[in-house]
Amino acid sequence: PSLPTQTSHAPSAQAADRLIVRKLHRPGSGLSEAEAAEVARVIVQEAERHQFEPALVMAVIHVESSGRTLAVSPVGALGLMQIMPPTGQELAERHGIPWSGPDTLLDPVVNVKLGIAYLRKLADRYQDVSTALTAYNWGPGRIDRKLRSGQELPTLYRDRVMRAYDSARQEIAVGRS
Repeated sequence: PSLPTQTSHAPSAQAADRLIVRKLHRPGSGLSEAEAAEVARVIVQEAERHQFEPALVMAVIHVESSGRTLAVSPVGALGLMQIMPPTGQELAERHGIPWSGPDTLLDPVVNVKLGIAYLRKLADRYQDVSTALTAYNWGPGRIDRKLRSGQELPTLYRDRVMRAYDSARQEIAVGRS
């Protein structure tokens, strides 16, 4: 698939905002309606700043954490976008975001900023959304080794994100009409 980026044909920020608030403010998310609205604004702003559609970011959040702000993976990835603490610390330092340990990643606004920045870093590195998404899930070191050895890349995660992305784009389009 080609890299989903913000284009003149992308759904409006307002439609994306409304959908994101609905998706984030639900039982189990850990967000009040006001907090969900703040996170939605950050998702739309950061997605635009990093040239992604908000629907792609929401798809990653859906697949990574099901929208749960306090999600912790079995390997220790944290928050909405399931960022590993060493990656989070590196990204926070690079982007001037205060870091006070792994719990920083449980702040949904910080988590989203860092997660989108990380996705942009991977998209720039691989120049391919499939590979960037796979590296987001598997880690770039593992993906680089697979690429160097000529192995096929895993597709399950990428396919799940792309299905969620297509669904989110459709929901945003319906919300616009």
